Amino acid sequence: MKTLLLIFVCLFIWSCQPDTGQDQQAEDTATNTEDSLPPSQIDSPKKEDVPTPAAASELETAALSFHSWYLTHINNFESEVPTDAFVVEGENGKCKLEMEPYFKELRKLGTISEAFIQAEKNRLAPCAEEMAQTDWEDYMLGNVCDMLQYFYWIDSQETMEFVELDKMALAGDSAVAQLRFYDVFKGEKKYWEDLQAEVLLASEDSIWRIISITHHSN
Repeated sequence: MKTLLLIFVCLFIWSCQPDTGQDQQAEDTATNTEDSLPPSQIDSPKKEDVPTPAAASELETAALSFHSWYLTHINNFESEVPTDAFVVEGENGKCKLEMEPYFKELRKLGTISEAFIQAEKNRLAPCAEEMAQTDWEDYMLGNVCDMLQYFYWIDSQETMEFVELDKMALAGDSAVAQLRFYDVFKGEKKYWEDLQAEVLLASEDSIWRIISITHHSN
């Protein structure tokens, strides 16, 4: 009887001891799991960078540069500066889409990346193919690809006067700017509520340049 009682006591004492092995294993597992996670899942998200006033001014100028240039020339009916590709007479009575004068003007701005120009070549390629199959006489009668029938960069057949920066986010060598458009009537701004532009910029050799432009029409 004493022997049986002693066994029960020993079993009770053993069951009350902490299982340090399992606890340590669980702790090691948690540590290893945390170590294996990507930093983005461990650390809190980084806040957006805050540019200095000088850097913010430089960014704003770059972000607005394309549309400021574009609006200036489409609103000046005497301007001969190409703001898009245009059709000329090609060989064998066909049409040709001329792009290089437009790209030359973009490069003059100093804020347009080669990536943007390449994207423009890609955008215009279907139109170039269509016009190469179009007779010059048909073009003179109004037969032209759709993207040349309106002001592509404001998504409208009507012009607007001005553009301004709405908001901007900066992260390292990249930035995104939101632009809005307006006219001035009796001294007051009248915004085009149905159109905004999102401009992606990147710092190339310490110069902010436009990588892409996306329009949002409501």
